[in-house]
Amino acid sequence: MKNKKRDIPSDYPYASGRNEKNSHTHREKINHLRKNKKGDISTTILVIGVFAACSLALLSFYFSGIDSKETLSRLEIIKKVNSFADEIKFYKNPEINKNPEEIMEIFEKKASNEDIIYSAKKEGENYKITATLYRNKYIAIGFGFGEKIPVFTVEYTFKAG
Repeated sequence: MKNKKRDIPSDYPYASGRNEKNSHTHREKINHLRKNKKGDISTTILVIGVFAACSLALLSFYFSGIDSKETLSRLEIIKKVNSFADEIKFYKNPEINKNPEEIMEIFEKKASNEDIIYSAKKEGENYKITATLYRNKYIAIGFGFGEKIPVFTVEYTFKAG
């Protein structure tokens, strides 16, 4: 038997009309929906899994110990050493023909920039530029104390001219 209003089979659990054989009240419909939990377990597992994966990713970035400020300062040191090398090559150019040891201060005394020390020397026909980054041995609450130890060193040896 078909419901005249909506063409819904009368044995359908939500068929309307109180006089029909399988009709349900509003409360029975809600109870039926509460009991229908076929997708709840898989959805819960999926949500917990995604949350766990995101949490692990964030924790791995936090504990990796890579400080972007430290990495950028090391890149700046390498850039400065390359700049010194280009300057030496410029002065050794046959058109300029100057002696870089006389012009550049880095050969006479060590250039210092906060915790970075730059030095250069000529060994035969090769030039050697060295840059060393020093940090305090102990750091607590953002303040460093104790002796300074070398953390990062760049040596660039090349033949100019």
